[in-house]
Amino acid sequence: MQENEKKRWLGVALTTELLVFGWIFFIGPHSIRALSTLEHKNVSLKERNVELAQQVLSLKDEVAHWSSDFAKEKCAREQLKMARKNDIVYQLS
Repeated sequence: MQENEKKRWLGVALTTELLVFGWIFFIGPHSIRALSTLEHKNVSLKERNVELAQQVLSLKDEVAHWSSDFAKEKCAREQLKMARKNDIVYQLS
């Protein structure tokens, strides 16, 4: 009788251990599902990082373009409607 009781408790302990392991492995905070979700987020963040790196390069090129005196003067004349002291300005309406 004592041998049967040991086997039953061993079966209960093994079943409990398998249930806990299954919960941790499939549902818990460090489960396969959670890792998969984190991997998808990581991929999307890497793609966003590449997009932002390209945007940074584009902005650096634009800044380099605007650092020339010609570009600054063109912007001042066309967009800000500025003129030099010696310039003659004609207004067309």
